Amino acid sequence: MAVETYPNETADRPDQQTTTSLVAGIVQDAQVLMKQHVQLLQAEVEDDLRQVTTAGTALVVGTATALVGAVLLAMCLVELLKLAGLAPWAAYGLLGVIVGGVGGVLVAGALTAFSKINPLPEKSAEELKEDLGWQNKPK
Repeated sequence: MAVETYPNETADRPDQQTTTSLVAGIVQDAQVLMKQHVQLLQAEVEDDLRQVTTAGTALVVGTATALVGAVLLAMCLVELLKLAGLAPWAAYGLLGVIVGGVGGVLVAGALTAFSKINPLPEKSAEELKEDLGWQNKPK
């Protein structure tokens, strides 16, 4: 039969802990919980920042590439329309409207993608509210 031994028989036995040691344990647990919340908050912010960086980089590179391609294609199409008998100003105007419309649709899509990214740490906030609500419950 194994017998539990405690270095300090009066302070460390669960049935004989003092109020001070119990309060100290609660405070220590609360500190550990807050540290964990801060770590979760930091991880969520880093994840959101990574998502924004990835989306922003793709948006900038895609926009620049599409812009160069659109300019070259517009120049080609204007020449084609001029060969078809359209006046140069009409050819440029028609292409400007088309390219502008496509650009507007692309920008709207990018703004929608950015609006779906929530920079606020939802998980951490919910857990923190839950913990604070638990601590503030009337006795």
